[in-house]
Amino acid sequence: MGDITAELEPGPILTDEWWYPQVVPNALETRPVFLLSDPNTLPELADRLAANAMPVFTFATSLEDGPPPKLATHSSSGRRIVPGETFKVPERSMYFQQFRIEQQGS
Repeated sequence: MGDITAELEPGPILTDEWWYPQVVPNALETRPVFLLSDPNTLPELADRLAANAMPVFTFATSLEDGPPPKLATHSSSGRRIVPGETFKVPERSMYFQQFRIEQQGS
């Protein structure tokens, strides 16, 4: 699974799995990784990412606990959080989805 991060768009990885950096350590060398322990904090985090010139991020989660959580569609300030391409790595039960943060009306 170490090569999956090379296939993703540049930008940070958000994950709800505390162990993610341990199984994909090369991700830490090339991009920030944030623990999203509560999906309800995504709207605020999306604003911080956009304010720091990181308008694209990837959400990574395990499929062992069921389907991926439903994520917010708007940031705290009203920016749209637009879902993009998804990747599944069945042999590792991992799911990746890319997102883009856009100004409202873009």
